[in-house]
Amino acid sequence: MQQLVSPIVAPQPGSIPGPLPADPMAARAGHTQPKAQGFFWSVLAVSAMVSVTGNATHAILYAPAKPAIAAAIAIVPPIALLAAVHSVAVLARAHTTARLTHILATALTILIALAAFRLSFTALRALAISAAVPMSESWLFPIIVEGTMTQATISLLTFAHSGLRRHPVLLSLDPPALQRRRRK
Repeated sequence: MQQLVSPIVAPQPGSIPGPLPADPMAARAGHTQPKAQGFFWSVLAVSAMVSVTGNATHAILYAPAKPAIAAAIAIVPPIALLAAVHSVAVLARAHTTARLTHILATALTILIALAAFRLSFTALRALAISAAVPMSESWLFPIIVEGTMTQATISLLTFAHSGLRRHPVLLSLDPPALQRRRRK
């Protein structure tokens, strides 16, 4: 004969009595989100620093005239990408209700990321070749540096937009949310 086990479990010593969260994974995710964002900002900052250094070094070494101007121009793409990603994050934290503004800012950030990737790729590949990396493998260096920046950018944009889906004003503008509310 089977013995029935009671669904009520006595609290363990040191545990806090009370109702369990509806979604324990969501509670844990909310706790780790700031750490994850800090990690991705660090990754973006370090990879941007490598990109800036590589782009400036390439410009100084290979600019036929006025290497200082070439270096100044070469560092603009990675710095612009940092500024664009930060602007989307600031916009998301401001809880603005202009959904189109969020979409346009994100689209422009993606465009800036693609342009920065392309410009930095060329400079970093040439720099790798000058550092005796075989030509057949020289494309890997910019992929590592710029790919890391791209991955961190995508992650930070995801975090910036994750709060938008939960914001009450923006939820009220979301057609599926409106339909769910009407059904209730």
